[in-house]
Amino acid sequence: MSDAETRQLEAAARWYFELDQAGHDPQLERRFHAWLQRDPDHASAFNDIVRSLAAIDGQEDRSELSAAAHEATIGLRRRNRLVTGYKLAGLGALLLAVTGSLAFRSAPAPVEYANFQDGVRTVRLADNSEIVLDRRTVVQVNYASGVRHIDLLAGQARFKVAHDPERPFEVLANRRVVVAKGTDFVVSRPDETLSVTLLSGRVDVAIDPPCINSLVSLCRFLRRDNLVMRPGERLSGPLDDGAMVRDRVNATNATAWQVGLLIADNERLGALVQQLNRYAGKNIIELADPSLKDLRVDGAFRIGKPVAVAEALQQIFDIDAQFRPYGRVILTKKMHPPKNNL
Repeated sequence: MSDAETRQLEAAARWYFELDQAGHDPQLERRFHAWLQRDPDHASAFNDIVRSLAAIDGQEDRSELSAAAHEATIGLRRRNRLVTGYKLAGLGALLLAVTGSLAFRSAPAPVEYANFQDGVRTVRLADNSEIVLDRRTVVQVNYASGVRHIDLLAGQARFKVAHDPERPFEVLANRRVVVAKGTDFVVSRPDETLSVTLLSGRVDVAIDPPCINSLVSLCRFLRRDNLVMRPGERLSGPLDDGAMVRDRVNATNATAWQVGLLIADNERLGALVQQLNRYAGKNIIELADPSLKDLRVDGAFRIGKPVAVAEALQQIFDIDAQFRPYGRVILTKKMHPPKNNL
């Protein structure tokens, strides 16, 4: 390892400890991002430091790279007496583990799974975790040695996670990340919103900062606004930032889509129609009057059966359904003749 590479590792480790101590500090994070952008090697060095945390835990490696990293640690101790002992110990462990980060650079490409058929698709992963893909759903699976990473690109999926305390299981939807070790949960991203429903176990939901050079480990280190969920809870909110709403849900309702049903429990009609249209891939049910969106609905509705849904809604509400070609249905308020007061 060259002197320049050693200095970059030292600088990256300093940033690691400074950020760790500061917590969420926007000004410090802006300075950190500026340092990363000054030189592509800065981001690479920091990436090595962070990724090595889980890469070779306990591995004894006395290669030339490890020895050089150890020397960098000794040099840092001599030049910076302000660094506390426990930080130096952690820094030594991190720099000695940098060798393991090379494995990430040659990690296999992500594997994509999609479901555009009627019904659900179940995928079993290498660690015996299971993903149940709803209709019109796409995920990317990326298993590195230190983390199990899933990108939910579209749709909705249920994740039954095999327990592995050494490798967190992460589901990313835009900038929201769901972290679990062994649990059962559903993540849905219709349009620009996200909902996470925890069926069993425990998950944390956090916000990732914008990734620099697509370095996932940077995002992992700088996460913020961590929310802990308990079984039977649902978190709903925007995909990128902003407040999440927490409420209680019925597990049977939350997973009814696996048997082709949508169960509404005091659901807004507008939200129900949005879900039904997502399965169709187009606006097959239209609300002609915007005021209909706020009607509250209870009941079970069959996915992919817009005519049956419209007929059921006519019985529940004072509305008319106009049936058009290609299965389209337009819902309007029912018109009543004026009363004759004579």
